[in-house]
Formats: sequence, C-alpha cells, structure tokens
Amino acid sequence: MIRYQFILTMIGISIAMMLLSIISLDFFGLITEERPVEQKTFWYFISALVLAPAIETFIFQKLPIDFFWESFSKKWPLLIISATPFGILHYFKEYFFRDILYSFGCGVIFAYAYILAKKREDMSAFLVVSLIHAGYNLFGVVAHLIVD
Repeated sequence: MIRYQFILTMIGISIAMMLLSIISLDFFGLITEERPVEQKTFWYFISALVLAPAIETFIFQKLPIDFFWESFSKKWPLLIISATPFGILHYFKEYFFRDILYSFGCGVIFAYAYILAKKREDMSAFLVVSLIHAGYNLFGVVAHLIVD
C-alpha cells in the first residue's frame, strides 16, 4: 500500500472507531455529560493539529514501542503497552470515564499503525502516526465547529 493510502486508511479506521464508540456508548446510555465548550483560538488549532499529535506520538507510541520492540516476538503486547497509558492520560485530561474508551481504542489503532510503519522501509513510523493522529483530531475539530 502506498504511504498516503496507508495514512488515509488508518485515519478512516480511527474515525470509524470513534463514531462506533459514540453510537455504542449513547445506545447504552453511558454518555451523560457534555464536554465543556473550548474557545477555538489559534493555539487551540495548533495544539490539536500539531503539538498533541507529535508529543503524544512520541510519548505513547515511539518511546514504549521502540523500547519494548525486541522484548516480544509477537507484537500485540505492544498495543496494550502503548494504548493503556494513552487512554488513561485522556481520562485525566478531560475527566470523563468514556474518554478512556475512545482514547484506548485510538491508542490501539495508532500503535498498530506505528508497528506496521516501523516494519516498512519507506516511511517514518513517528511521522506517519503523527499525521494519522492529526487527521483524526482534524475530523474532531471540524465536527465541533459544525455542531457548536
């Protein structure tokens, strides 16, 4: 698969997972609190589309996956090692239990994309996952702009 197709496919999978999570949680009545409305400033967009994807990819995908890469013959434990703290961080950030579920699911997808990209010679795993994360966040930012 060509790089841009890989990136777009993974963005699509992460967005589909988010939408499925929202529908599922709403169906079971688990979405009871609304998120606070954030001011859409220049720094909000820079943070959501550049800083958060780069910093979180470095901390939650690059560091743990690269550190434990040789420790596991099967790579699936790396998904859990990467996604669990990613989910927990987003709980503390927004104070909503449901955010753990969204973020853990995205963390699994981002870690999986990192592992796949790391196995390829034609792409930087860090850059690819940062772009996937930015694409996911862009969808969320646009959705909030439309709804708000």
